[in-house]
Amino acid sequence: MRHLSLKRGKHLLDMPDDERHELHIALRNLRYAVEFFRSLFGKSNGVRSYLKSVADLREDLGAHNDAATAKAFIHSLGLPPDIETYFASGYLLGWYCHATLVADSHLAKKWKNFRRQDAFWT
Repeated sequence: MRHLSLKRGKHLLDMPDDERHELHIALRNLRYAVEFFRSLFGKSNGVRSYLKSVADLREDLGAHNDAATAKAFIHSLGLPPDIETYFASGYLLGWYCHATLVADSHLAKKWKNFRRQDAFWT
């Protein structure tokens, strides 16, 4: 699973949102596997550190999925094309867009930390 996550994230910063979402899912599955087998490794700091690096990445990748979901949701509502609707939806989408920019500003460092993270199970 780690190998799959590393492979999917190879060009993370240039990735479209749908591929980022696939990486987000791969990291979630990796987290589940690590948590399932965690008891085999005792109270190792390596496990905690590894899970933290996965969680940090997932948080920033989730910002892109949230933005895409919000855009699709607003579009699906079929709201009337008036100034109030445009203002409210623009405000909401702007907030999500800002969240993706903030997430992206941290993503390269978090990806680097994840890639450098030793596999605690070896």
